[in-house]
Amino acid sequence: MHLRAWLALGIASFLTALVALLAVSPPYSGLASGLDLQPARLFAPLHTYLFRNAVVNSGWLLLGVYPLALLLGWTWAITGIPRPARPLLLLPLFLSSPLIGLLWRPLFAAWLDLAQAEIALAITALVILWRAVPMAAWLFSEDRHAWPKLFALCALLILLDAALVLTLTHGEPFNAAHTWASWTLQQLWVSRAWGYAASMAAGGAVLVAMTTWLASLRTAPPAAIDHGSPLGNIAAFAWSLGPFIMPLLALLQAPVPAMTTLVNLGVITWLFNGALLWGGATLLAARFAWRLPTARARRLTRTLTLAMLPISTVALAYLVDQWPILGSRWLLMALTSLFTAGLLMGNDHVPSSRSSQWAKAAGYTLLVMAHTFPLQLVMHLPAQAWTPALGIVWTLGDAPQSTAALGAALLLCGAGAGVGAWLVTYKEDVI
Repeated sequence: MHLRAWLALGIASFLTALVALLAVSPPYSGLASGLDLQPARLFAPLHTYLFRNAVVNSGWLLLGVYPLALLLGWTWAITGIPRPARPLLLLPLFLSSPLIGLLWRPLFAAWLDLAQAEIALAITALVILWRAVPMAAWLFSEDRHAWPKLFALCALLILLDAALVLTLTHGEPFNAAHTWASWTLQQLWVSRAWGYAASMAAGGAVLVAMTTWLASLRTAPPAAIDHGSPLGNIAAFAWSLGPFIMPLLALLQAPVPAMTTLVNLGVITWLFNGALLWGGATLLAARFAWRLPTARARRLTRTLTLAMLPISTVALAYLVDQWPILGSRWLLMALTSLFTAGLLMGNDHVPSSRSSQWAKAAGYTLLVMAHTFPLQLVMHLPAQAWTPALGIVWTLGDAPQSTAALGAALLLCGAGAGVGAWLVTYKEDVI
């Protein structure tokens, strides 16, 4: 147990130290990368207008999403969502954020001017609300006094949904509609500005840690809403599955060409890699994780796990750029298993039965895979190592002629997200 703890701490310490070094001595792509310590560079992003604008955008999104999610989620919970339908409420969380951007963008691109910053931000807020409202309904169904926790969870959505903005609005016009997270990823992925990205990711990690700790604080014994109603079932199905109607219709109009296109692009390889990553990370995480004895230790583990997401993204970007051999699905599997183990150990209600533990680990792995898309981007995985989300975005994201194939791929990933939501909530409704 102590060896595993020291190993996890050592990895986290190394990545954190690398991010700190990059922030004060940033080597930029194409320039000499000699050591040139300049601590003043740590706050360089604060002097740029676009980063300050991205921070303000993140604040506006939170102020717009949280009250509506609170109101609609509470109202929805009061109608009563039957327990068998509650995993469906978490489907928008388990669907990878770049795929959500591809799912929603065609619904607006044809009739709204995405070249206006206000409209782009409003669309971003609406899509985040689509994810936050069912999460709020699920949360209030388990504890009707959970409104402070909902605030922290909405903040985490905005702080971790970098890829959603990049595929939904591209941050346009003129990068004015970015959030803190998406502008960090833009600087990292497009500009390869290691120092700026490290500074922004470090600040984002601090905010992620603060909000995670707030969401993990103890509350009074939960007052769950146990009853259900047909209205709650109908609302759950309509809200969670409604956006899939357009891809489904496109698929029904041309099912054979859609599947042929996917097979030619390599969907079999994507599925194999996705299954390998899912199974391997589940195995490693279930063997690596252990039950922590105190609530404080579990909160600390959960906090550090989520705070390491932005740090790992920047650190891996630089390491893979320097040593391309690191850009492999095996390293991605190891990282996914570490994050999954952190979520498992941070769970306040670890199941006692071995089968339930494996189910929980498998569900958490799918959740982690859905939120580590930036890692897949910066690792420059070759086509033979693409996962389903990566293959869909890179081959079908800007291919309007492949609407039916995109619909089939999104429905496939939606099915996987539904499995993950069911596994995590199986027997115990915990997040």
